[in-house]
Amino acid sequence: MRLLRHLSPIGLHIGGRFVGAVQLARRNGRCEIANAAFTPRQHPGEPIDAEEVHRISTILTRRGFTGHSIALAAPDDMLIGAVLDLPPRTSGAPIDRIAAAELGRVHKTDASSLTVGLWELPAPARRRDGLPTYAVACPARQATSLAELFEAEGLDLVALDARACALVRACAPLVAPAPRVSSIVDLSFDAARVAIAVGPTVAYERVISASSIARLIEQIAASLDVEVDLAQYIAFELGLTPRFDDERDSWELLADARKPLRSWFDALARELTLATAYVLERYGQEAPASVLLTGIGAAIPAIDTELARRLSAPCRTVRAADLAACPDHKADVAAHTALTTAIGLAMRFDR
Repeated sequence: MRLLRHLSPIGLHIGGRFVGAVQLARRNGRCEIANAAFTPRQHPGEPIDAEEVHRISTILTRRGFTGHSIALAAPDDMLIGAVLDLPPRTSGAPIDRIAAAELGRVHKTDASSLTVGLWELPAPARRRDGLPTYAVACPARQATSLAELFEAEGLDLVALDARACALVRACAPLVAPAPRVSSIVDLSFDAARVAIAVGPTVAYERVISASSIARLIEQIAASLDVEVDLAQYIAFELGLTPRFDDERDSWELLADARKPLRSWFDALARELTLATAYVLERYGQEAPASVLLTGIGAAIPAIDTELARRLSAPCRTVRAADLAACPDHKADVAAHTALTTAIGLAMRFDR
């Protein structure tokens, strides 16, 4: 029997602007954050290359991470996915090949080049032919090339995961039980992402590039004719707060910023409503049981309150301490909202 590991692999999330890394330890039957790092990327928005991996390896060593095993979130442009109606595995049908063929057809790519992952979804409200199955795939050659970049730095890529899976895995204690639907909204610099779960199972994912935090900051900078650094300060100082109880309420600059902030939020709320409606209809529900807000954008003031109102569902901001215990010497990590994906990746103790 394989013994459970005490230390997890290093969960590594390389986003468009930042790198998040987390390593977990099992202590007294619970997960505890053993180490964590959050640092800007050397080349924001660029594909992962050897120079970037060398820098990440150096940071992991300097920060005292243990071991060489990493679990990585696959880059968005590497993954394709869809909900398919497939025969049950008990039928003896070649399910993986059927899924690869269907994904290849839908996404116009060579099915024989794909490595496929599948999981069955809870039965929908209306019965359909076939078993509802979520399928994700990536080209095997791209995955191998990515692994080789890390191997060159002495790192062993033991798991290549979809970000939606990592998000739902991390937030599993907070999602509603099946068949209720929960939405996990991850707001990062490069995109907004919604991972919709039925119980603890990923049922749908959508990436909304137009609702990225970078786009919000650009809109504020253009509207107010200010530098990007000031626009970022305004976004995270003002947010969606209707009024302040101090001298900030009279700052003309903040008052003028409300229009681009509200415009960005309205577009985000519309996209989230559309994305969620697909799964809600499939499972015969009117609203999500809960909305969990993660990512750097989760720190925007009052965004959780506004999303709760627009999506007609309870909404909470998820911090690292909500997902894993934070010892006193990691107190700076406890309130972090942008490490959720890395925590979910580190939960791959099976690797």
